[in-house]
Amino acid sequence: MIGKQTITRDLAAAMLAMAAASMVLGTDLVVPDDHPTIEAAIAASTDGDVILVRPGTYRENLDLSGRNLTLRGLSGASVTFIEPDSGRCLVMSGPAPVGGGSFLEGFTLIGGEADDGGAITMRDDALSVTDCVFRANHATNRGGALYAKFSTITFRDCLFEGNSCDGEGGGLHSSESLTLVERCIFTENSAVGGEGGGVYLFYADVVMNDCLITDNETDERGGGLYTYKGELRLSETIARNNMATSGGGVFVDKTDAIVNSIIVDGNHATEHGAGMCWIENANGSMEHSTINDNMTDGEGGGIWVYNSRPIFSNCQVSDNVANAVGGLYVDSGDPMPTVMKSAFCGNGTDVSGPYDDGGGNSFEPNCATECPSDINGDGLVDGADLSVLLANWGSCATLECQGDFDESGIIDGADLSALLGAWGPCGG
Repeated sequence: MIGKQTITRDLAAAMLAMAAASMVLGTDLVVPDDHPTIEAAIAASTDGDVILVRPGTYRENLDLSGRNLTLRGLSGASVTFIEPDSGRCLVMSGPAPVGGGSFLEGFTLIGGEADDGGAITMRDDALSVTDCVFRANHATNRGGALYAKFSTITFRDCLFEGNSCDGEGGGLHSSESLTLVERCIFTENSAVGGEGGGVYLFYADVVMNDCLITDNETDERGGGLYTYKGELRLSETIARNNMATSGGGVFVDKTDAIVNSIIVDGNHATEHGAGMCWIENANGSMEHSTINDNMTDGEGGGIWVYNSRPIFSNCQVSDNVANAVGGLYVDSGDPMPTVMKSAFCGNGTDVSGPYDDGGGNSFEPNCATECPSDINGDGLVDGADLSVLLANWGSCATLECQGDFDESGIIDGADLSALLGAWGPCGG
């Protein structure tokens, strides 16, 4: 496992090396103008070439093992499909070229099926994926959409939807790989008989930022995301409406995790920790995050901690429901978590079990009336809030943009009406 201080640096170095390799001048090959199929264009290519693919459905099984090529859908993923008649869409079995790797942009990979990686399987290789959709792929073992082992993999602006597996990782399975995930959506993926309905991470070093993980499901642990041993940097991400036996939203198992500014809400677990679970020497911290409206039939509606020492700071744990202890349930005393500068409310029992009180915490039986239109938090909906909304008018650049009250991804007339309807003092 890579050291704590090196994960981001090593990911950045790997991405820079791939970017530099992609700048090597090559030839543009157009499908079907120059070659009738993508496979034929790959066979005719040399490293550094760009394969441009016109709209259509390509029933192919592609191989980019050890290559430095760019595959780009000229008109984007909505009209450019890789849909094999049988088997997976793409295999990459390495070894990756020195300082290189391949790039995939603007495709929908759909209907692939294999043992590991229904759409893509990787081993000892490198791939950067941008603006792609992984939909309705299935793995009989691991990684419904993608399985990567000993690889370097980057996802930006991708959608994983409706993928499934009979083992771990309904959407993505990353094993012992450097993995960067930015601005991606994982929705309605499922894992049967294994952990990680949306995402499964095994000894992987992962940076995940600005993602949405919603409506994924597993009959084991980690409905949205499961991570086992490795290092995780998770920020600006929403885990919502996922289901599992334990850790409905996120399950952190023996992992060093740094979590910042995430929202975990509306998740369900049949046993423990509907929002999150931290177990078996799972270390690290969670800051400036919200855990609310999660529900479990067991202990720890918001968070369940067992034999671990995470530090929770500046968090809000609110309106979670459990058979026992709606807020934070600590199931072991050595080691134990630290809680500081955090607010608990509306959970029934807020905290049960031993924890280190770092100070600055608040515990209230009921949560204050929400006032979402009070953007600047001064207790008053007025011109200052209106100015922020108008400045952000239009499509949201991030998942949680100020003024998008209905979470539609667009600040528009509906949000303006909500603000004007709440004009004046909050609760007044």
